[in-house]
Amino acid sequence: MTCGLRRSEAIHLDNKDVDLKKGILHVRDTKFNKSRSIPIHESTLNILKKYDLKKREVMGPLQTDAFFVSEQNGRISKDAIGAAFRTLVRKSGIKSPNVAPRIHDLRHTFAVNTLTHWLKSGQDVRVVMPLLSTYLGHKKPSDTYWYLSATKEILQLALAMKDTQR
Repeated sequence: MTCGLRRSEAIHLDNKDVDLKKGILHVRDTKFNKSRSIPIHESTLNILKKYDLKKREVMGPLQTDAFFVSEQNGRISKDAIGAAFRTLVRKSGIKSPNVAPRIHDLRHTFAVNTLTHWLKSGQDVRVVMPLLSTYLGHKKPSDTYWYLSATKEILQLALAMKDTQR
């Protein structure tokens, strides 16, 4: 899983916002002027630690406070991330019948995978949905629902849950 960040949130992370010891991202003053702390999964934390070491090894003294840096030793741009993502999608051979995958789809996938996990583990989605909303930086749970497409698996799990509640 990823951290479910918006692209702009990742771009604006500074070194002080990425606590590699505690495994927490501090996302500050984002959309709606909200800030939040996000736990990092161990697998993601290990990758971020490797990235940070390599960045410092290759770049030398950093010219920016940014955590994610460009080859020019500055803050990486939205366009650069988009271009890199499109290159990775093309090189990976991922094909979509309708629309090419977009980087924002990773955030959507994070939300759907979280919901699927909750349904599989028997959680009451109505109770835990505010957690996902907060995690994603939304004002209220209703802002989160549009991320949650009705995948076949989600529909089957929801139907099974409805049957057990009768």
